[in-house]
Amino acid sequence: MSNDVSSMLPDIPNLVRVCKAIAMLDAILCEEWEHRYYSFDSHWNKDDPSEMMASMRDGSGDHYYIWFTRQGAAIKGCAQDSLLNPDNNDGEPFPEVFANFPNELSYFLKEAAFLISDTTFCYWRRQTDPTWNSGGIAFPKNSGADPDGSKTMLQILDGNPATYVEYAEDYFEVEISEEDVNHIYQLKPLNPELLIRLHCQRKLDQLTEDIKEIGYIRGT
Repeated sequence: MSNDVSSMLPDIPNLVRVCKAIAMLDAILCEEWEHRYYSFDSHWNKDDPSEMMASMRDGSGDHYYIWFTRQGAAIKGCAQDSLLNPDNNDGEPFPEVFANFPNELSYFLKEAAFLISDTTFCYWRRQTDPTWNSGGIAFPKNSGADPDGSKTMLQILDGNPATYVEYAEDYFEVEISEEDVNHIYQLKPLNPELLIRLHCQRKLDQLTEDIKEIGYIRGT
């Protein structure tokens, strides 16, 4: 399973791009931050501009955090229904989830904001790594198609605009085109016509704070 997810995830620069895009799209489609799934903070560490953070939360406990740094990137998530829910291990994450986690990214496991104690899956990739990596967990054959929850939760990061279109239709109950979503996926500047097609309830100027936080190109 982990190999399936590892091969699905884009490389680090493209993952940054996709994370910014889905956060911008959520901001366009939903004015209230607390009702959005996806967010991106391009200024997460004011002392180190290389550090950025992406996150997802569904309001029911499922979540992920992605930390980007000059050394690489790390992803952790928690699926409440997973076999690896820490509640099934005396409240502690299963140690195999973090097996072989690199020292270069060890800050990730110490940062309280990432809720490491509430983890069912973890992936990482150093700048020198050719692929994404994960701990060596051998799931039983009868454990289902997505035992740690990572396949379902990280599918949105596959880089395919159609994946976001499907999510938006289901969650926001709106119809948007793959062409317009791809415009955002390519991080092209926003414009009023695009916002109208995306059913945005705000003017471009009203998106300024979201654009700044995400690190998107404002446009005119």
